Amino acid sequence: MRTPRSTTAGWTAAELAADSTWTFQADGLLERVLQALGDWAREREDPAEALVAAGWTAPEAWGGLGVRRWAAPLVAQLERGRGVARVTGLQGLEERELELVFLAIGLALGAPDRTYGLLYRVRDTGASHLDRPIPVSQTRAATGMHTDSSRRAIHPRWVGLACVRPAASGGASAVASARAVHGDLLQRHPATVERLRQSFLRDVVTPGGARDQEEIRANAFPIFSGPPADPILRYMRYWIETGQRLAGLPLGPEALADLDRLDAALNAPRFRHEFSLEAGELLFLDNHRVAHDRTAYVEAPDSPRLMLRLWLNERGGRPPGEG
Repeated sequence: MRTPRSTTAGWTAAELAADSTWTFQADGLLERVLQALGDWAREREDPAEALVAAGWTAPEAWGGLGVRRWAAPLVAQLERGRGVARVTGLQGLEERELELVFLAIGLALGAPDRTYGLLYRVRDTGASHLDRPIPVSQTRAATGMHTDSSRRAIHPRWVGLACVRPAASGGASAVASARAVHGDLLQRHPATVERLRQSFLRDVVTPGGARDQEEIRANAFPIFSGPPADPILRYMRYWIETGQRLAGLPLGPEALADLDRLDAALNAPRFRHEFSLEAGELLFLDNHRVAHDRTAYVEAPDSPRLMLRLWLNERGGRPPGEG
């Protein structure tokens, strides 16, 4: 089993780029379980839901326990290492096969959060988040460095992405360590960090709440929280600015300058590591401690970009799908 690198001081883009321990080859996994999983799925009307219902142990008949064993180093990397894991070696799978392998690996990590359904299809709908309150994931615009979920009550620990079809151009992924960025800002702009630890309003975009002033004013939480040695980041600038404005409390110059400093740090070449997912590749990340981004993209009309997204909560000692 590969031992994840220590992240006591967070990591820089150069450190992540030079580290191979966050990339996992799934070729061997496929040899053991893909045929068995396919046979198992064909006997079920909704294989994805059946897979979740099977829970943490998953049916040994199709190799579920083999997935658990294979995924153990990946889980360790996410929980105690970089907080980022990339899976390769699944190229050539049909979309349904990729979906099930993606979900099986995700179940080894945590319990699905169904706020957007089990597997959310990330694709351009032709609409704009600037015109109406829709997730930026439903557009082809750049998302900006962020963490998922603008709703206070919904905070998935892990985010998974499966690339079914990449964009014709653009659509690259980027990640940055919240711990490293927090440490950098604390050293250079301590007053900014103190203010970022105060509550900010967010527009209500994540499903589950009404989009009115009462709901928006209640949807307040800090950008940084937790101890300085292990901070938690919850951030998407656009929905903060929109929420504050809709509540009649637009951000002032000092707050905007603080967000500018945070954005500059998250996007600094020292901290931002950018890469592209190819068809059949998976990405898992710690949504509490790793910021991520997707650049704007252009897609081919006959082959539109498609990602599958999985939100996962921590197991809490209970197998996924149980209780």
